[in-house]
Amino acid sequence: MYTHNTLYDQLEVNRSANELQITCSYLKLHSESTNKSHRDDLTYAVLVLTRDRKTYEASLDANLSYRDPRDFMELDLEEEHRKLERRASDLLARIVKNNGTICGALAGSVLGFILAGPIGAVAVGSAAGAAGCFNDVHKMSPLEYYFPKDKTR
Repeated sequence: MYTHNTLYDQLEVNRSANELQITCSYLKLHSESTNKSHRDDLTYAVLVLTRDRKTYEASLDANLSYRDPRDFMELDLEEEHRKLERRASDLLARIVKNNGTICGALAGSVLGFILAGPIGAVAVGSAAGAAGCFNDVHKMSPLEYYFPKDKTR
């Protein structure tokens, strides 16, 4: 039912995909699958491509079968899935934090331009961009304050 030539085919990414693209594709496919065996195959594929990619690609290039590292046999795939989800969540949090800087700079530039023209755009944009990097006493950036991860506030 789930036949694929390579692990890249299984995860529906091309061979030049970076780790973020591989992980995002994995999370999407894993959440859509109802077959435990298929989900385990996806988890195995992402682990190989994120931990042992050079060896896997060398075996593909040489037209040889890939041999698992010994530690792969001892892995709990459900626990590995949870680790991958946490890693993806951390990566997303870093992206949101960086976007806070970008959003602050853009908003400040527009306001500065309205108030003082091009010089104001540069000055206020720089200040607002820096403000987007700051965290409060709760370690939350301005963007995280208005768009919290947990909806309890």
